[in-house]
Amino acid sequence: MADIGGVASTFQKRGLVVVSKQGVEEDKLMETALDLGADDVQDQGEIFEVQCAPGDVEKVSEGLKKAGINVESAEAAMVPKNTVRLEAAMPR
Repeated sequence: MADIGGVASTFQKRGLVVVSKQGVEEDKLMETALDLGADDVQDQGEIFEVQCAPGDVEKVSEGLKKAGINVESAEAAMVPKNTVRLEAAMPR
């Protein structure tokens, strides 16, 4: 079993703003988000994920909306510090 707080230490509280890829250029999103105080913009396939400090979620989200960028959701969340990509199992 893990010690108290053992699992929680593998996560960090982050602000996450999800942006639809439709009608937005990645360069414009990156520039606007960074100007608003975001830390990073990641391409997640069908969406962009804008990461920021938890206290900046509303500022970043509202600023993106004012810039005409379609924000799908915005929240403070516990995000894993490390991820592992899984491959499909090989048939035996």
